[in-house]
Amino acid sequence: MVTGVRELLGRAWRQFADDLDADPYLSYLLVLAAVLSGFWFWHRIPDFATRDEKSRLLDVMVAFGTFLGDPGIESLRDGVV
Repeated sequence: MVTGVRELLGRAWRQFADDLDADPYLSYLLVLAAVLSGFWFWHRIPDFATRDEKSRLLDVMVAFGTFLGDPGIESLRDGVV
């Protein structure tokens, strides 16, 4: 089983290396994709992004917690406002 997986990974790596050799622009596209993915990850994960992202996440939790403490439309309004 392990040998089969290792063989498949080896074939995939050889195909990847062959593709990089065949296409001169593929490496640039892969670097661009990695940079854009890193940019997205940095700005969408609240702990890694600015305080504004984190406060947007916590604002919803305050309203939800207020509603759980006293279910009703008034407690939901108090939590939102």
